[in-house]
Amino acid sequence: MVNPESPDREEPSSNIDNIAKIDFAFEKSLKVGDSHILKLIIEYKDGTKKDVTKDTRFLIEDSSVAIIKNGNIKGLTQGETKLTAEYEGIKAITSIVVKTIVIEEPINPNDPILVDGNLNINPISIKGFVFTHNTNWWRDDNSENPKYILNNGKFVKPTWLDEANNTHIDMPVPNEEKSFVGNYEINNEKDLFTMAYHVVFYRGGADLTKDEIYNAVKKVQSTKNSVKLNKYTFSIKQFEGSPEFVNITNY
Repeated sequence: MVNPESPDREEPSSNIDNIAKIDFAFEKSLKVGDSHILKLIIEYKDGTKKDVTKDTRFLIEDSSVAIIKNGNIKGLTQGETKLTAEYEGIKAITSIVVKTIVIEEPINPNDPILVDGNLNINPISIKGFVFTHNTNWWRDDNSENPKYILNNGKFVKPTWLDEANNTHIDMPVPNEEKSFVGNYEINNEKDLFTMAYHVVFYRGGADLTKDEIYNAVKKVQSTKNSVKLNKYTFSIKQFEGSPEFVNITNY
């Protein structure tokens, strides 16, 4: 809770004469890819409480860590940021902590985990892309410190499935090299996913998230106007005799 009367709490910046407490009534620690419903409760000095969520404006300080969408706060990347709630001129601030989903590792790297029918590794989210453990395929692991072992003594490591059900033998790494991002024909959600994945992991879009790309593409398709996102420009292009493309540049 944010208590205007307590010196170790964040104090709203305007009139608080009748307010005793301001409560960010939701979990403020979340994992990458998780969403929590925003809720703000005001408690007055007479003990009455009021849910003012619908009348409150919420602002995130660092949108690369978390975003607000449709009344929810969603974790994007590991880090900490500030969330400001403004209600009728009164502001309160709280901290939002986003944690990376961590795969459980063996305590001793020389004592690998036995793979059996009950072993399922937690999903991992990278830039909003969620990768789930492919329990049907474990690939050979010839590294010095294998983490998993089959009943027959063979060392293995997991493979992964993305949201389009594509298989990944290794976890992809966002690409940070500057490049001309390219032209993409977007006809359906699968095309949009493929384009966003390509931009983040192959064409230098490491500072973008999947949701940011989705929102920019949908906006440029609906308005036909260019959309600026960080250092990137999204626009509609159409060459003679060809279908409409979404063009993305970062220069």
